[in-house]
Amino acid sequence: MRSRGYDEERGSILKNNLKVKKLSGGTLSSCFHISLPLYGGIVIKLNNSQVLRDESMFLNYYEKVEWYPKLLAISSDDSFIIYKYIEGRTKNNLNKEYLLKFLVNNIVNKYQVVEKKIWGRANFPVGSWESFLHERGKEAKMFINGNPDINFEIDIDNIIEKIALSNIKSEKPYLLHGDLGIYNVIFYEDKINGIIDPMPIYGVPIYDLIFAYLSTPEEIKDLYILDIIDLLNYKKVFSCEYKIHEILFGIIVRIGRCLKHHSNDVQAYISAFYFWQDKLKK
Repeated sequence: MRSRGYDEERGSILKNNLKVKKLSGGTLSSCFHISLPLYGGIVIKLNNSQVLRDESMFLNYYEKVEWYPKLLAISSDDSFIIYKYIEGRTKNNLNKEYLLKFLVNNIVNKYQVVEKKIWGRANFPVGSWESFLHERGKEAKMFINGNPDINFEIDIDNIIEKIALSNIKSEKPYLLHGDLGIYNVIFYEDKINGIIDPMPIYGVPIYDLIFAYLSTPEEIKDLYILDIIDLLNYKKVFSCEYKIHEILFGIIVRIGRCLKHHSNDVQAYISAFYFWQDKLKK
């Protein structure tokens, strides 16, 4: 067992008054909350070894950011990790505008530049941010074009080119959470208490903000997102056109994801796409 300041003597506690609860996890991961008297709770998370290596890397990199789980230990074969339990649960009925501002100020604006030229998923990096966006777009188009019930024509390559031109000066990637959906925000007593389940991406910070904004279908036509984008600190000026292209790209990716997992939300995102497309024309 590789440890990060984990007191192995605590293992003796497992013999007494142990409470184990299976937590709802992702498609492939299994998470167990273990209540340890006197020491609070821990989570044991099982998943693919590479996925856990990436998550551990992210938690180590941002260990000083208080909103992420504190990583305690990693198994020698990377089959599971142990981290401090964050009290609370996810929440559906929330103030989305407030949450997005919180994420910008406490998460996204704390992202750090990585001193290497790799982009995209940590476990499958590519040579440029544009290449990663094309991969995401291609995947979304596959689901959209493969669904006979969806009549939705888009020129995603043109949108990506517009985004790439605006990011041409981004010479170094940032290490992003990569799955900053509202479903990964933990609330305790109606207050944000933590952010869980990173799937690290080397990229541009606005990607995670737009991902969070579009992670639920509520308020995705609200213009406040344009002002929230201006709170990002890695770039001095964001043109309105650039902001909308980022939103349009995010919607296309979200539609593809919905067709795979949440088909009931598809029409809301298609409607939002045309709404923002009309804003671009004005």
